[in-house]
Amino acid sequence: MGRRFKSDHSWTPEANKDLAQNREEILEKLSAFLSTHPNIVFTANGQGFRMERMMISLHKNYTDYAKLMNEVRKEWGRYLDQSASFIVSLEEDVIGRCLGFKNLGKMLQS
Repeated sequence: MGRRFKSDHSWTPEANKDLAQNREEILEKLSAFLSTHPNIVFTANGQGFRMERMMISLHKNYTDYAKLMNEVRKEWGRYLDQSASFIVSLEEDVIGRCLGFKNLGKMLQS
């Protein structure tokens, strides 16, 4: 996998209302979506930069990323108010720390 992509999303007020009323159904839908997209390595609620949700995914190339984002818009588009991405190439010559879990493991052991 040569690239990592982070996507941030802001949901519509209707989406938050729907989530409150149909939480289990939406979480099952999310679980099913994630089970068919193993390249999504993290997704969570959060706050910052006027966004409320985030997702980290890994892709071989931009085409693979674009395909996933089309699927996200198709499946979740009615909930999205806005969406933004931050694209990182893991093949660049200036990387402060390579993507890995070694340092996370050390932190968790201490």
